[in-house]
Amino acid sequence: MDFQIKLYNILFKILNDLIFIEVNPHLQPPPPLSFMLVHVYSTL
Repeated sequence: MDFQIKLYNILFKILNDLIFIEVNPHLQPPPPLSFMLVHVYSTL
């Protein structure tokens, strides 16, 4: 259950980053944290 909550938190954070990038395209590239989270998610 705890693992599932962490997974949802990661997904939520990635989604927020993607929306932020969509809304603010001039702020490319995305924050390094989002890359890190994508990497963490892909290794799960």
